[in-house]
Amino acid sequence: MNKKILISSILILVIAVVSMNFSLIKEEFIGFITAEMFVEVDNDQFDAGPNLGLKIPPINALYDGKIIQDLTTLSGESGLVLVINRSLDWCPFCIKQTIQLQEYKKQFETAGINVVIITYDKPILQNEFANKHSIDLPLLSDIKAQTFKSISVLRNDFKPGDKQYGLPYPGMIIIDAKGVIRGKLFIEDYSSRVDSKAVLTYAKDKLSN
Repeated sequence: MNKKILISSILILVIAVVSMNFSLIKEEFIGFITAEMFVEVDNDQFDAGPNLGLKIPPINALYDGKIIQDLTTLSGESGLVLVINRSLDWCPFCIKQTIQLQEYKKQFETAGINVVIITYDKPILQNEFANKHSIDLPLLSDIKAQTFKSISVLRNDFKPGDKQYGLPYPGMIIIDAKGVIRGKLFIEDYSSRVDSKAVLTYAKDKLSN
């Protein structure tokens, strides 16, 4: 075998092994730091988003190559849970929460509730995540933080031009089929999220009233 070809083959093999090990290490890291992230209830006083009883404002986000402005177009018969997340590219808590919500998708749909997730990630990154983890929940990409501003969840400690600009306060907004806000789940500690089973119970209760 040509010496150059042999060296190239070895380098390719080394890179593949390193990449594989990095992926495994990343998964183990995510599992470790998210081991105790889920809680049964929203147990703090932190709040964000529009007031209960108001209609959800128009948004401006990309989904499936189209601009979405009316969230009710993605609603189930009873309503929807809008999951506001930071990033499905680098936020381990957002990643794990989304994977768990996917596991409960059928239970939500049986209750007539759709789960819709929005992050500030570009669609290409969302698609990579969805393909890797077999996610078919709607993933919306906020456009220039316009949605997070509109629904009052945009973090105010970053300014346009900052790398972190566009990050929201993570949480959930329960919206009925007419677009009225019936419930909210926001925890100040971004590393804590309400368990999907508890969210389902909460959403069913709020949307049945």
